[in-house]
Amino acid sequence: MEKKLHGLCFSLGDVPVSEKLAALDFTAQRAKWIRMYGVEDHPRYAHGCGLKVAAGAHLTNDPEECAHTMQRLINACNRREVDLAVVGNETLLHGTLSAEDLIGYVKHCRRHVHKRIKVTFAETAKDIIAHPEIIEAADVVGMHHYPFWDGVPIDSALADLILRYKEVKVLAGKKKVIILESGWPTGGTKKYPVENDRAVASVENAKRYWEEFTSWADADKVDYFMFEMWDEPWKEQYEGSCGGKWGRFVWPTLIQKY
Repeated sequence: MEKKLHGLCFSLGDVPVSEKLAALDFTAQRAKWIRMYGVEDHPRYAHGCGLKVAAGAHLTNDPEECAHTMQRLINACNRREVDLAVVGNETLLHGTLSAEDLIGYVKHCRRHVHKRIKVTFAETAKDIIAHPEIIEAADVVGMHHYPFWDGVPIDSALADLILRYKEVKVLAGKKKVIILESGWPTGGTKKYPVENDRAVASVENAKRYWEEFTSWADADKVDYFMFEMWDEPWKEQYEGSCGGKWGRFVWPTLIQKY
């Protein structure tokens, strides 16, 4: 068995509960932390598997829906099922919320969960740099960065990630910066490639990025969550054929791609 990673992103989509629990058992053998995108993915069971849990609240532009989602996250935190509360997911990138609205939701979560639980957001490095005012509201800074989506070739990918991390780190001051998502797909093409795109999806490149990223993060004591544990084929309709091929494993066959 390989050394356990600091963290893995976990999403299986619409599968039976029994399959999700089996997938959590399998994931617990490979990571210390797991990132869930909602509290519907059984954080209590994940704790029972020995995993630390970062769980999120998916925010939309519907205030009523957001209120319900936030309350579910707050309740899970106060039942001690969650160790890191992640408010929203790339809301600034997709224009779902304004920076001011995001700050409001983060502060609301902070006020209503136990002080032992850290509260953060999950925004791209570029959006954090563009809106540094969001940092003040969070206990730790949760960033995403994907050299692949920016068209960076694999030879420069780790350097690109480190540059973005250091830029965010400067803005964060004494607050910890956690890389909540980064990874590389094992195949396929983008639906919307960037100009002069030189990023190639392949098993070889995904393996290289995974190994280089985790080696750097472990050496520099950077907390991270690799994206991702399982392929999510349903994303291909939105992101292109590469969108469903970010996992290291395939469910339910448990095929390890690299």
